Amino acid sequence: MNYKEGSILSYRQMIDYILDNQLSDFDGMFDYNDAKNIASASDTWKLTKINLNNFDWICDKNYNNKSTNTYPIIRRNIAKINIFDKYNYEVLDGKHRIGMYNYMGKKEILVWLGL
Repeated sequence: MNYKEGSILSYRQMIDYILDNQLSDFDGMFDYNDAKNIASASDTWKLTKINLNNFDWICDKNYNNKSTNTYPIIRRNIAKINIFDKYNYEVLDGKHRIGMYNYMGKKEILVWLGL
């Protein structure tokens, strides 16, 4: 399914999204429990464009990132107050993608943002 900016997914739909798109991390593809743990960060997920200036991460240009076409999943945690986290985003999946996009000079990225 093609998602556009503003698309909304429920918690259950996010689990299916993670599994259907075979999202993975350095340990390998997420299983049902991994997907459930990530999706449980929010009841509702919205595909949202965010500014990459919110993140200082840059990947090594030699890092072989095969997932730059997959949207990172990011949770925004408004209730958490932490002076060291000025933008208040918790990245649940996609840190390397964000770093790679920063390296490539991109300014914005679409993310699944937990509401």
